[in-house]
Amino acid sequence: MELARHAADIRASAISALPPVGNYSFAEVRAYYTAIAAASDVPLLVYFFPNSYPGVHTLDQVLDLCRIPNVAGLKYTDFDL
Repeated sequence: MELARHAADIRASAISALPPVGNYSFAEVRAYYTAIAAASDVPLLVYFFPNSYPGVHTLDQVLDLCRIPNVAGLKYTDFDL
């Protein structure tokens, strides 16, 4: 969140963040992204990387993350489109 605020201070165009490392639930990952998105008005790109971050693994979860206010897009890293 500190870096998101810094990005706003320096007028960055956007920010991105990988999910937290570890075996976190979807609810925890969503809360993490919600907190980052709320920390500044700089648009946020979230990541979908199920092999390394298993907390997000369904289309419904991806779409839910994309509905968080201030989320502008998604980085998709998987072989199964």
